[in-house]
Amino acid sequence: MSAELPLEPEKAITTADVNQMLWNRYTDKGEHVLLFNVPNIVGINSNRYCDAIAVGMWQSSGRLIQGFEIKASRSDWLRELKDVTKADPFIEQCDRWWLVTADASIAKPDEIPLSWGWMTATRSGLRIQKPAQHLPQNETMMKRLWAFALIRRAFERGGKDSPEFAAMKRELEQQKEREIKDAIARATARINPAYQELQDRVEKFERESGMKLDDWRLGNVGKLARAIHAASADGYAGYRKTIERQISSLSELQTKLTAARDAIESPGLELNDDD
Repeated sequence: MSAELPLEPEKAITTADVNQMLWNRYTDKGEHVLLFNVPNIVGINSNRYCDAIAVGMWQSSGRLIQGFEIKASRSDWLRELKDVTKADPFIEQCDRWWLVTADASIAKPDEIPLSWGWMTATRSGLRIQKPAQHLPQNETMMKRLWAFALIRRAFERGGKDSPEFAAMKRELEQQKEREIKDAIARATARINPAYQELQDRVEKFERESGMKLDDWRLGNVGKLARAIHAASADGYAGYRKTIERQISSLSELQTKLTAARDAIESPGLELNDDD
């Protein structure tokens, strides 16, 4: 009695999905500050942008600065390969540098520069395909214009149009979706046994009656069921009343027949032959 639903096609992972995965990975425990679209310097002279920067704020995170180049297509990555030195202004300031692809087929292992790490997006999150090397940076020094660029980007991150805000909004939406799915699952777990019991009853009725409920020749099954149920509910009391009325009628008839017989047999009654 139930129909199978068609499976929805699996959607491709987008740049926004990858941003969300980075956000989940590096801000979940509060160990990092994650910034998107960070310029190489602050001011009108900035001409290059890094897709994402994670700044480790805790000693447990190593207080490392990690940069991310995000690619959502093979063609985009091949264009990047023609001049990987474009990332050098950022790599010079980072302790680790990562290529992050939306799919494992976007890049090949032998294409990844030696010092770069490589992460791929999966339905369950980011997976490390190649660990990033620790770059030999001076951990006590940072270029002033780069530091200003980070500070400026951190100041702007709270805007409603910022990728950070979009990532936080999406995380809240995903959390709400999970809560709704959990609620539906709990409701389904409660409803399914009752539905199964009803289905079993319908199948039993059809099996024992030899009729299908969707058979148009049955007419209004609901009225018929109510009539049968009413007769069943009246039950013994209804049958008893009917029998008592029949007994009363028979008793009256017996009385009349007895009176007629007695009148015929009475000695005072004379019948003429002509009658």
